[in-house]
Amino acid sequence: MFLHKIKLAGFKSFVDPTTIELPGNLVGVVGPNGCGKSNVADAVRWVMGETSAKHLRGGSMADVVFNGSTTRKPVGLASVEILIDNTEDNSTDKRLGGQYAAYDEISIKRRVSRDGQSVYSLNGRRCRRRDVTDVFLGTGLGSRSYAIIEQGMISRLVEARPEELREFLEEAAGVSKYKERRRETENRIHHTRENLHRLEDLRDELTRQLKHLSRQASLAEKYKVLKQEERLRRVELSGLHWRALGRQLSEKDREIRAQEETVAKQLAEQHRLESSLDSRRAEHAAAMNEFNDGYRAVLDAGAEIARGEEAVHNLRERAAQTEKRLTKEQEALKEARDHLKTEQEDIETLQGTLAEKEPALAESERIVTEAADAHAGAETAMQEWSLVWEAIGLRVAEAMRSVQAEEGRIEHLKERLANSSERYIRLQREQDKLDPRGLQQKLEELGAQLREQDTVRVAAESEHQDHGVIVGDLRQRIRALSETVNSARERSQEARGRLSSLTALQQEALGKGEGAVTDWLRRNGLIERPRLAEKLEVSAGWERTVENVLGAMLRAVCVDNLDVPVSMLAELQEGAVTFFQANGDTERIRTSSPPDGHETDHEAGDGTGNEASNQGGDQANDGTGDETGDETRSTRLVEKVSAPWPVDTLFSGVHAVHDLEEALARRSTLGRGESVVARTGEWLGRDWLRAHRGSDPTAGVLPREREIKGLSEVIDTLRTEIHDGEAAMEGAHRAREVAEEEQSRSQARIAEAKRIHATLESRLGEQRMRLDEAARRSRMIADELTELREQRQQARASLEEMQAGLGEQKADRDRLIGERDGEAAKRREYQERLTENRARWHKARDDSHRLAVEVASIRARHDSLVQARARDHDQVAGLEVRCEELRRALAETEDPLQKLDADLALHRTRRQELEVILQEARRRVEGLDMAVRDLDQKRHAIFGGIESGRAILEKMRIGRQETHVRGEAIEEQVAASGHVMAEVLDGLPKEAGAADWQHRIDTLEQQISRLGTVNLAAVEEHARQAERKGYLDSQHQDLMDALATLEEAIRDIDKETRNRFTDTYEKVNAQLGVLFPRLFGGGHAHLELTDSDPLNAGVTVMARPPGKRNSTIALLSGGEKALTAVALVFALFELNPAPFCLLDEVDAPLDDANVDRFRDLVKDMSGRVQFVIITHNKNTMEITNQLIGVTMSEPGVSRLVTVDVDSAIAMAEA
Repeated sequence: MFLHKIKLAGFKSFVDPTTIELPGNLVGVVGPNGCGKSNVADAVRWVMGETSAKHLRGGSMADVVFNGSTTRKPVGLASVEILIDNTEDNSTDKRLGGQYAAYDEISIKRRVSRDGQSVYSLNGRRCRRRDVTDVFLGTGLGSRSYAIIEQGMISRLVEARPEELREFLEEAAGVSKYKERRRETENRIHHTRENLHRLEDLRDELTRQLKHLSRQASLAEKYKVLKQEERLRRVELSGLHWRALGRQLSEKDREIRAQEETVAKQLAEQHRLESSLDSRRAEHAAAMNEFNDGYRAVLDAGAEIARGEEAVHNLRERAAQTEKRLTKEQEALKEARDHLKTEQEDIETLQGTLAEKEPALAESERIVTEAADAHAGAETAMQEWSLVWEAIGLRVAEAMRSVQAEEGRIEHLKERLANSSERYIRLQREQDKLDPRGLQQKLEELGAQLREQDTVRVAAESEHQDHGVIVGDLRQRIRALSETVNSARERSQEARGRLSSLTALQQEALGKGEGAVTDWLRRNGLIERPRLAEKLEVSAGWERTVENVLGAMLRAVCVDNLDVPVSMLAELQEGAVTFFQANGDTERIRTSSPPDGHETDHEAGDGTGNEASNQGGDQANDGTGDETGDETRSTRLVEKVSAPWPVDTLFSGVHAVHDLEEALARRSTLGRGESVVARTGEWLGRDWLRAHRGSDPTAGVLPREREIKGLSEVIDTLRTEIHDGEAAMEGAHRAREVAEEEQSRSQARIAEAKRIHATLESRLGEQRMRLDEAARRSRMIADELTELREQRQQARASLEEMQAGLGEQKADRDRLIGERDGEAAKRREYQERLTENRARWHKARDDSHRLAVEVASIRARHDSLVQARARDHDQVAGLEVRCEELRRALAETEDPLQKLDADLALHRTRRQELEVILQEARRRVEGLDMAVRDLDQKRHAIFGGIESGRAILEKMRIGRQETHVRGEAIEEQVAASGHVMAEVLDGLPKEAGAADWQHRIDTLEQQISRLGTVNLAAVEEHARQAERKGYLDSQHQDLMDALATLEEAIRDIDKETRNRFTDTYEKVNAQLGVLFPRLFGGGHAHLELTDSDPLNAGVTVMARPPGKRNSTIALLSGGEKALTAVALVFALFELNPAPFCLLDEVDAPLDDANVDRFRDLVKDMSGRVQFVIITHNKNTMEITNQLIGVTMSEPGVSRLVTVDVDSAIAMAEA
């Protein structure tokens, strides 16, 4: 196989799509410096999987994408594709095997965008980078292989470390794939051992869980036994309730029958009362007619009496007035003669009286007129009512006669239809008994019940599925929680182990180990007092510096008062101990300003020294806090430390700087007793320096203390996490048990729904058969009924017309009776109004007449007095004449008055007789009315009793249905529990009672309650965990076997690698010994191993050019190094030739003589290896068959110019 084409697009300076054809085994790439020749080698290296931008002469992987020029914009994508000819007829005579052997051409392509993400494809299919590198394993090709020698690569190859040079030999030996397999095998061994550790922890944990689950399973079994007995007792209790409900059902049936008989009796009594009520109403109507006739006669007599009384009253009034006038005239005549002298005084008096009386007279006349009009109106209204009453009475009587006649005709017609009706009714009854509508309704009800059961079943199945999902989710959650808890336990165990180790180290470092001082502190009760290092908090990065300054003070025992240990020192026989008085402020110290008075960036934000120290520590961390200003600026070391009490005395005069250089600059400014310490650990005074290196018992005390505190917090957090996880697991277990029970219940509901569905389907089929039979019989009856219907059609039409007319007549009758009753109610109102208006009119008339007479008298007296003086004699004559006239008038009124009195007496006698008759008629009407009301009240009472009885009956039936439903529900519950009611009842003793059974159930519930929390899934969980334990044991054994197999594979790989590497090493060494003298014209070179073990030994190159002593290659000149590298590469090629090799200006450091030997060697080897040579040397260009020129006529953009050398020579010779 050989490199056939290179396609570039957007890669570095090759912005335009460019295809480089490589038809032969010797291809030269030439061009001026900076035109982009080396980008061809970079493209091949990059497409083979290079991931280091440094090896591609860039800062990042995005640098391989064309970044623009003065005339072109940057592009967003770079791609390189190489096409490899994989046929056997090419000069390299080498072919890829395996899965790529079937391909004559192999395409490898890589693309990258500006975000640096690469996409690989192999033969047009997207793949991984590893797939690309696997293609070239064992072929000598690769992104870092010896087949691509770029600028400077020769010197790096020669000066490579022995381990790096070994890689080239391994690639030549084809053991890179073995190393890759060994690395994978080692990873598998590592993972297998990790899995073994985890598996052993799981097995231990499962063993503990199995012990716990064994106890829970035993408790669960006992719970199940008690629960089963409880369920049986509950079923039996349901049976007892069902039997009691059966007795209640029988009792309710007897009560319902009794109530039905009572209602039937009340209905019969109602019919009897209605018949009596109709008779009484007819008698009442006749009596009412008689009463109305008598009442009209009494009213007529009363009217005659009123008229006679009024005529007598008027006549007597006139006679009285006439007599009064006569008396007055006579008196006036007498007085006129006697009182002529006093006439003037009387005139004046009468004038005043007239002034008072005349207005009153006018008002009285007006009142009389109004009263007369009201009386006339009331009398007219009364007369009109009487006429209306008579008319209504006649119409009611006529209507009742019409109704009776129509009813007689209807009864006659009904008798004519009796025979046909009897037959028709029998057929109709038979048809009604068939009840196709009821059957259809029942069929629809069964269909609805069937659909309802389908809905119930689907809902139950959905619920069962949902519970299954919930159970699965809960089981998965339990597994996840278990893994989380186990992981937390593993991390907690690791943290505890680490904490224990650190604590032991810290105890030893702080002098808390066993010894005389420890015993002395224990005896004096000071062993529990904290050490100073345990209370200090140091900014990150300054711990070692603070340790150097404090030294042994880190072990100081913190006490509240130094007088206490001083009094005990006499008891200390040997050893050294330090005490620190920690009785300062309880708040942490506050960071102060630097000595130069400048404010620092790390002043406390909340007023606590801890915050200041932490911020100062952050500043020290980034290494910029002391470099922002003057290089010699420093802070006090105490600012890097925080503690519960002041510790200024421990760091008095000690300043802190970033490094030794700053410390040296600061030294000259130190005062007496001052010193400066660098973050790197050096401590300087004006005339002294202390640098600490190596190990020290107290080294790392402060970081270790910080780690101990952190581990303690981590352990507490993990303990909480484990507790929460276990609680969550327990809750999940309980939820799973509930969900499983719900799942079981939903399964039972599904089975019950299916059973009911089958029953309903059977009943539905039977109902359809009954409906079909009823339809057939109904058609036969319908035919016969049609015949009868046609015979009765005419008679029924007449009957319907009569009944319709009767209904209208009854409606008219009832309407007229209602109108009559309404008019009767108006009678008292009209009578009272007439009487009241008559009395008011009579009173007003009398008052007005009296006042008029008085006024007339006064006026007459006044007139007579006025005229008295002028016609005294004429007045006397006139008075005599008037007196005579009055006497005659009075005599004329006596005869009419006697006649009127006689007529009035006769009318009064007649009215009394009529009133007696009317009273008798009224008593009869009232008696009949009371009888009707009594019968009607009884009818209403019996109707209310019937309605109440029916309500009671309906309530009884509802109660019976409720009892029946309760019994069916209990029976369904018993059936749902898998029992048969009859068998349950047969199994019960005769003396069994519900209270006794309830007591037994309560006892069982108490026994279950005493069991406490029961894990119902413990049995299943125990079996599952036991199965898992067995599975884990099997896995453990499998892992042990796999580990042994992998270790054996490692040994086989090492053996194969050792053999291949040794063989390759010897062959390359021998070939190097041949090629080196050829390239150098003499001399000697060989390879040496750095270790006796070939598996781990590095490789060095020893060279001796002609005329020089044997030495390492590092002592050679540049050209000698290049030739030595070429010799080594070609030696590798001779051993395992790569299909092609790219040489990037390898001949640059060689002189002409060495170039000639180099090109001769390349030309000889080109028969087996394809060479792509990037060169400036004309001698090297001469051996190439094809030259590819790279130009940059457009700034920043590379383009190709291809020249076929053989064709050019032939053209020149021609």
